[in-house]
Amino acid sequence: MSPRATNYVKQNELYSEEKVEAKQCDLVKDDIPFEPETAQFAQFIFVLSGISPEHHGPVVKKIYDQLAPGAVLFLRDYGKYDMAQLRFASRGNQKLKDNFYVASDRTRRYYFTVEEITELFGKQGGFEVIEVKNHYRMVENRKESKTMHRVWIQARFRKPMYQNSISPELVLSPAKKEDSSEKSLEMEKSEDPEPVVIVQVEEEELIEETVSLVQQDEETKSLE
Repeated sequence: MSPRATNYVKQNELYSEEKVEAKQCDLVKDDIPFEPETAQFAQFIFVLSGISPEHHGPVVKKIYDQLAPGAVLFLRDYGKYDMAQLRFASRGNQKLKDNFYVASDRTRRYYFTVEEITELFGKQGGFEVIEVKNHYRMVENRKESKTMHRVWIQARFRKPMYQNSISPELVLSPAKKEDSSEKSLEMEKSEDPEPVVIVQVEEEELIEETVSLVQQDEETKSLE
């Protein structure tokens, strides 16, 4: 987010520093300018895809440290085989790395899979995985008579309430050690986290149709 965008927020007549603090930072180079473990939720809306893949892990760590225990992270970003990715691939000169491209405006786009996001935030990042799925949408441009197949990743993650997901109720005094196994079983029954939901969707038909549309679009441009 640019400083200019932050200033637009501050100029709004409803903006009050007693309720809201709007600040800008570089997630790769800067520390987040707020107290750690204070945010009740976070939104990652087409953010991570603009960051080089080697920085994804450290950025996720920064967000994890910023969130309060129990806070939820909402994510939406570009998914692999999105029509824009196939268009970049067909041109042959915009690829930086696998699934990572540079657009004509010099912004960068990384295209994720469900498995990558689950690994990055779950196993590596320490979040509880609530939901990770592909989100397919068909966008129609009636003016230009074009139909675009978009592929996005949509996900929700939660920071555990306790470190390593262990409640302090399970840290017992020596006098109560004999009850630890029973209390552990009770906690397992009563504090089960929400199940992981990973939605897999058949992609072959979508990919075939999208590739065809990209090729038709390129042919039309060459004729023009």
